[in-house]
Amino acid sequence: MNIEKECRICFENEETSEFINPCLCDGTSKWIHTECLSKWRNINLNRPANKACMECHYKYKIVKLIRDETFILSIFYKNQICYILLILMLSLANGNLLSYIDSNHTSLKMITFNNNKFTNLLIEKMNETDYLLCYYEALTVTIYSNLFFCVFLLVSLTNINRKDLYLRLMYKEYIFGFFIINNIFYNFYLFVVFDVLNSFFIMNFIFSCYNIFLTYRLGLISNYTVITMNTKYNIEDVKNYVREESIINILEIDG
Repeated sequence: MNIEKECRICFENEETSEFINPCLCDGTSKWIHTECLSKWRNINLNRPANKACMECHYKYKIVKLIRDETFILSIFYKNQICYILLILMLSLANGNLLSYIDSNHTSLKMITFNNNKFTNLLIEKMNETDYLLCYYEALTVTIYSNLFFCVFLLVSLTNINRKDLYLRLMYKEYIFGFFIINNIFYNFYLFVVFDVLNSFFIMNFIFSCYNIFLTYRLGLISNYTVITMNTKYNIEDVKNYVREESIINILEIDG
């Protein structure tokens, strides 16, 4: 006697989609539409239900039809506080070197868009206070952050196969990042033009710490994006469960 199949999710018995028996469940829970199972797994993307049946706890036999991306950097799972402090100390040390190289204050002329009035105001303020180090530390971090974003993007695209998908998922992160890490130019309009010079130097230092965090965050988001590409944006085929006795019978017949 033929047993009528019924999907355990939509309860439809008509074969609107292919039926599959993906786990150890039997009876009314044995069958499920491939389409229903796919939707259920997508709903539970980062949960155990994505990989296994929650009734019998059998792990699905999943075959990926697209090769996984492997560009995941474990370094970005480490302690972010240590990373921020390390880059901050290096930027403070290199800030002194940069101030020596930039003896003609070319960078200030760029930030003030060659406005001599504001350039002279900033130079005067730096000479009479300790803001010289604050400014060149922030400038060092800005240069580092821009280089990090550019190199990271280049390395990512070199190592990722589905470049179009990666850029589609990451472009907002890169645009946002490039906009924020160059805040030293926007701070000029916010503080110098309105004659709040002290705030200009202090806020540059504060924002430089956030810039360092953004470089760390970019690595984390990229790792998460690659994992998403390997799961949500990969085509997976769940195979039927094959009981051990069936395998033994097949081997006996072949023998």
